[in-house]
Amino acid sequence: MNVLVVDDQKDVLEGIVAGVNWDRLGVHQVFTCCNATAAKEIISNEKIHILLCDIEMPGENGLVLFQWVKTHYSDIEGIFLTSHADFDYAKEAIRMGSFDYILQPADYKEVEEAILRVMSRILKNSELCKIGEYWNDHKKEILENSIYQYLYLNLGDYHKIIRFLQLRGDMVDVETLFIPVLLHIPRWKIHLTQWDDKLLKYTIGNILSELFNRIQVRYILIKAHDNCFLTLLFTEAKQPLDWLKIRDEFLQFLKFFNNYLDQIAIYLGKAVYLEDMADEVYNLRKMKRNNVILQSNVFVAHKGMNGQQETTVTAEEFIKWGELLEKGYTHLVKKGIHEFLTGIIDKKQMNIKVLLAFHQKLTQMLMRAAENRHMDFMDFFMNEEEYEQYNGSYDNIDGLIVWIEKLLPKYKTTGCTEQNIEDSAVIRAIKYIKKNIDKNVTRGQLAEQVHLNSEYLSRLFKKETGMMLKDYIVSEKMKAAKHLLLTTNLSVSIIASKVGYSNFSNFTQIFKKIEGVTPGEFRNQHKNSHKSNN
Repeated sequence: MNVLVVDDQKDVLEGIVAGVNWDRLGVHQVFTCCNATAAKEIISNEKIHILLCDIEMPGENGLVLFQWVKTHYSDIEGIFLTSHADFDYAKEAIRMGSFDYILQPADYKEVEEAILRVMSRILKNSELCKIGEYWNDHKKEILENSIYQYLYLNLGDYHKIIRFLQLRGDMVDVETLFIPVLLHIPRWKIHLTQWDDKLLKYTIGNILSELFNRIQVRYILIKAHDNCFLTLLFTEAKQPLDWLKIRDEFLQFLKFFNNYLDQIAIYLGKAVYLEDMADEVYNLRKMKRNNVILQSNVFVAHKGMNGQQETTVTAEEFIKWGELLEKGYTHLVKKGIHEFLTGIIDKKQMNIKVLLAFHQKLTQMLMRAAENRHMDFMDFFMNEEEYEQYNGSYDNIDGLIVWIEKLLPKYKTTGCTEQNIEDSAVIRAIKYIKKNIDKNVTRGQLAEQVHLNSEYLSRLFKKETGMMLKDYIVSEKMKAAKHLLLTTNLSVSIIASKVGYSNFSNFTQIFKKIEGVTPGEFRNQHKNSHKSNN
């Protein structure tokens, strides 16, 4: 499905594009614009399914735009956004056939839920049409989205999934057994942008096809969450599933993935009916949570995490570390924590329960040591959000160690002046932007990297460089894009993704605004001269 977001406030527009998990919703492409005129042009040239539109816009407002949409493209569903709780707006929107009406500022989860509801309505209409044009064009998206909603959001029912599989041509029914397999990439070295994520799913799908076609096993692959993919394996016409063969194939999958791509953890479930699938997937997700050391292996549901035993985290070590910390011996505390955690891992006694207990005692020790040194533990965090991130760092050892490395130096006098910190913050921010040019870098992310308040960082950046922070980010992205346009044969859409734009239309508009020409025109105008200079 394609979505068009219309809002005259650039910050709101960018916030919705960045904040909503479009990939999880099954949205194929997101278009954006700032006024009704541009919206009509996009709708006239692209296939749009859902219009997410602000009401209060200069010139032609959202209600007038939606009236035009319903006149010319009646199959487009609409969701209105407004910052005014005006009943007349709501009444008019409902009269015109708008599906939903959301008050701004809205939580992105609320926007996602509204989109899911309108997608369900579209799917219902599609189901009524049976094998109509929409189903033929989008059956893969519909099936995957229905499975995700059923297994992860507790929406829909398994009968609908079976009907979709039958419409797709699979010989299945309520008595067909499925084996769920959760694939988790715990330490993916490359940040998964929207483009990388789809490419990874495509790659995994190709490997699964090669492995399972030879043993006549079919599969469905969906993107789940947190670098996870879920595949459901089945055979047709009530042919039995050979669980041992499937396990052996995943051992081959693990070997190939580790050698050529990255580390991966595979959680292999039991064969169950689709009716019982949600419980089995929950068990696999629980196994994933217990893999706090992010081990790469094939884990079998009925054997648990390879016979791991629990251990008790006692207070003795923390008392000793606390005394050392109060004296400023942070390197000894760091060494002691590392040896302690390594010992538990070597004994295969680490799981989510043990790590949570460790995290709780660690926090108590850090707070007590800070108090005894007349320091406020909360001052170690830039804001409440950063403190919440620390509180949530108990689910994997890597994440907790990052926080240990960040917090322990707070107990040691560094001798750095405030000016040193400010100067290095701007330099570090610039380095981070350049290093992560392929990502959608936000002001909040930068502030977290340099340990400053986001508002203060913006003012400091303008003072030191003469440029607004957001303008500098865009400038660096356009510089990188121009370099790729002149030195590679990559398509403009791929170049857009490599400089952090998941929306091709948005990238083209920004490029033209800055350079005065489209990316394609820029390449044609300058590439020949670039070659001659070299």
